[in-house]
Amino acid sequence: MKRLITGLFIFLIGVAAAHAASGSLMFAATEMPKPDPCLPFIGQTSSWLNENFSGKVKFEYYERKELEKAIRDGKVDIILSEAGEAARLRKWGTRPLLTAVSIRHPNPQRGQGSVFFVRNDRKDLSELKDLRNLKLAATDDNDFTGFHAGMGELIHRGFNPDKFFSHIQFIGSSSKVAMHHVVDDVISGKADVGIVKTCFLEDLEKLSGQAYPVKVIGEKPKDSFGM
Repeated sequence: MKRLITGLFIFLIGVAAAHAASGSLMFAATEMPKPDPCLPFIGQTSSWLNENFSGKVKFEYYERKELEKAIRDGKVDIILSEAGEAARLRKWGTRPLLTAVSIRHPNPQRGQGSVFFVRNDRKDLSELKDLRNLKLAATDDNDFTGFHAGMGELIHRGFNPDKFFSHIQFIGSSSKVAMHHVVDDVISGKADVGIVKTCFLEDLEKLSGQAYPVKVIGEKPKDSFGM
């Protein structure tokens, strides 16, 4: 299953230099839960920097809000982040330097997005417009793939995302554990519809070895979208 709403994959972005005061080039990365396809890339980058520029670079992981504060305070020079997060961080003065691609995500213009899903026994729900006035479960109101990309699709379809759902319940985190909670809330009936990162449902089924009783609404198949 290939579904696209919007997205990129991962950016390397730079901010105003902070190394003048510390004497080291400061690298930062956003925390990501295991397993995550970005983790090997980030971990290997950190290891290579430490091996080849020992004492000249520092590498630190941040929670999202802590990273924003570090950027505002000028404490980091270069950030490795998912593309959605990278785009959001530009309001703090960052700028893109490099886009990373992978076998799974060969096209950075079609690497991240969101999917809306419901229980597969909801025969009354088949299109996005059917989700109006229902209860939505989402990860976090600052999560690009777990919330904002989907809201952007609603705008693209001519809906007002602020008034589209009757209620939005946030788990409070953008982790894969939070996305799993979103799936559980939909299956249990605590929410009518959920929104998670593209490919998460497929990855969840592959990891658990079982099929989940859900279906995607507003599917947009794209042959060029990485799985």
